[in-house]
Amino acid sequence: MDSTTPATPRYRIEGLLGKGGRGEVFRAFDEVLRRPVALKRLAATGETAYEEAWVEGIHLAAVQHPNVLTVYDCGADAEGPFLVMELVEGETLEEVVARGAFPLRDFRILVQGSLEGLAAAHQAGLLHRDLKPGNLMLKYGPTNDLQVKLMDFGIAGFTAGFLGDVLPPASDKAGTILGTVEFMAPEQFEQKPVSARSELYSMGCIFYYALTARDPFLGESVEAIAANHLDAQVISLETIREDLPLPVCRWVMRLLSRQPEDRPRSAAEALLTFHGLFADPLAR
Repeated sequence: MDSTTPATPRYRIEGLLGKGGRGEVFRAFDEVLRRPVALKRLAATGETAYEEAWVEGIHLAAVQHPNVLTVYDCGADAEGPFLVMELVEGETLEEVVARGAFPLRDFRILVQGSLEGLAAAHQAGLLHRDLKPGNLMLKYGPTNDLQVKLMDFGIAGFTAGFLGDVLPPASDKAGTILGTVEFMAPEQFEQKPVSARSELYSMGCIFYYALTARDPFLGESVEAIAANHLDAQVISLETIREDLPLPVCRWVMRLLSRQPEDRPRSAAEALLTFHGLFADPLAR
């Protein structure tokens, strides 16, 4: 697809923004509302592609929150189905961390935005099931304030929206568990139900990564990384970041607890506890 290819007369493709295992995202222009947008095409083909596009669109549309990517439209053309979403011109957390670990002030903003977005998704009955640095988009606003967007709900699932609700781990038709091994909760490897507490474990992995510029659970193979998750083989954050307040390090490590019942019950509870670590309010 080149920059002149329309995705229906309404959306004019202007260039490729990025691609991954589940599809490509293009910068496009909405000719009706006269605004730039992001247009996503899935890697799947045939009826599967249509179903996946509609499901992801429904998932995203269920959550209306400043820290969750907004979906505008679903459609289809000769090349297949597509999603139209808000265009966030920033960088993924993975790209930002490649330049260095987060200082405490930016980390506080990261925690605030990501957990508020996650809490909104959970309140809407949605479990993401693939939280990772590549699915958090960061940008600086007009007053140089850091803004966080949670995105890519491609393998999310709906619950009834009650605290403690669980879902099976996301899997393909062959029964293979889907997700990103460095950021999956132990119960996903064990093919046990996942919950909001599973998502907080993934967020703990992400926060550890943001503060250290390295994954918490290392290994030379997928199997080795999974085994280290299951055996809770992780270097304590306070050992790596001696400059951080000890309560902050312990808060992150609590999210990485091996047993779900040892983690906070919800993103909202985790965020409230995090706020309690600081005497000064977070400057916005």
